[in-house]
Amino acid sequence: EYLKANYKEMMKPFADTLNCVFTADMYFEFTEKGIDKANAIRCALLPLGYTKDDMIAFGDAENDKTMIEYAGIGVAMGNASQDVKDIADYITLSNDEDGIVHALNELLK
Repeated sequence: EYLKANYKEMMKPFADTLNCVFTADMYFEFTEKGIDKANAIRCALLPLGYTKDDMIAFGDAENDKTMIEYAGIGVAMGNASQDVKDIADYITLSNDEDGIVHALNELLK
């Protein structure tokens, strides 16, 4: 409750230099700009010859947004925050309902 009420004030001094995102209701993370899941995927898979169009990314929290936006297909889990669902190409079932399996069965037909 404290984080939800105060996160904007907490991130104010860092907004220009750090990524400030919720990763769960009780976790508010600070990382250096450019250090995010999209960059991690890019660094790991581009040297192997994969492009973002070859990728499907799954996520449910704010720190997944860059990855979901970057991938050719971005999938929000059913239990994802509304912000994540709003940017996703596809919304699947929740983590507890085998959402990844469900989405892959649908997307890879």
